[in-house]
Amino acid sequence: MVHSSPVVVGGVVYVTSTDDNLYAFDAAGATGCGGTPKTCQPLWTAYVGPISGYSSAAVVNGIVYVAGAGKLLAFDALGTTGCSGTPKTCQPMWVGSPDPASGSSSPAVANGLVYVTGKRVQAFDAAGATGCAAGICQPLWSGDLVGTENRSSPAVANGVVYQADGDGNLRAFDAAGTTGCSGTPTWCTPLWSVSMGAGYSSPAVVDGIVYVGSLDHRLHAFGL
Repeated sequence: MVHSSPVVVGGVVYVTSTDDNLYAFDAAGATGCGGTPKTCQPLWTAYVGPISGYSSAAVVNGIVYVAGAGKLLAFDALGTTGCSGTPKTCQPMWVGSPDPASGSSSPAVANGLVYVTGKRVQAFDAAGATGCAAGICQPLWSGDLVGTENRSSPAVANGVVYQADGDGNLRAFDAAGTTGCSGTPTWCTPLWSVSMGAGYSSPAVVDGIVYVGSLDHRLHAFGL
């Protein structure tokens, strides 16, 4: 069963399923496809763990990022590095260890960082280099969110990460993990926050306005 949204990049469709796997298919319906009606076999698959079936993948610079089972997983989008067998299965190139309460939100990638949320919003080196050892990566910075279940995905624009939490707040963090951040490991407080109706809507940012929906049956718009 598929609850996540598919992502199409470079002629390949990536989608997660509630069977705890990530699938990559030929977007043209040619490779691995046949019969009448046509059915397609995946180019490759990867086990990503529970919850991931609700989290859409993010594909940037040849890497597929998926959140699931309290982890951030990074795979080779071409299905080459870490992949083998027939049918082909892939292992992650690296694994991020966000807070264990990471939920069903989708990762966001911007300016060399990948952001993922659970009870916290956290930033990782998208290349899997800084803060990483032996294929395990630690967050470059973390920021607190409110609510036991945050399904909203982060939005990144103009150096700011926007995140709606499960208790009805929209919070803004410095995307670089500098302003409002201190300590080791680095901990960040919001640049600002605003209260609204609780919900699972992910923010969208356009022309200096951040839009977010809520369970109060309203669409909220805030000036930056």
